[in-house]
Amino acid sequence: MTAAEAELEAALRLDPRVPGAYFLKGQILESQDRLEEAAQAYREELSAFPKSLAVALALSRLEGHRGRPAEQEQVLRDAIRANPNSPGPYRVLASIFLQRQERYAEAVELAELALRQNPKGQELHMAYILLADLHYRIGDSERAAEYARLAEQLAASGGGKR
Repeated sequence: MTAAEAELEAALRLDPRVPGAYFLKGQILESQDRLEEAAQAYREELSAFPKSLAVALALSRLEGHRGRPAEQEQVLRDAIRANPNSPGPYRVLASIFLQRQERYAEAVELAELALRQNPKGQELHMAYILLADLHYRIGDSERAAEYARLAEQLAASGGGKR
């Protein structure tokens, strides 16, 4: 156990509801390739703080890396329920379906829901690119071109930056 882990464990014994403590523990464990323990730490953090998008996205990414697509999807659906006005989880789940080359209609719906949450900057740019790609894949070249044009305009105006 590293010194950082020992300090973190001591802090958790004092107060297991310290915001971010289990997230940090998960990051440490993940960096040591202790993936099951990292996933459990992320779940502990989400249990105490279900609205934590950073933790949900980390756990979703980890579950995908571990080859657990159903768990990955469930984490994102839980994040959407906990944060219905945040575009990120909608877009990430849509992107996962695109990467898996499945459920394009649902992915389009999720990406459009992300847009309805009024994303800004890079989040908006990524949503436009995602929708362009999805519409291209389902054979709607007109809508694909429209979203690609919107992404281009946003990038040209500097609005696609964080």
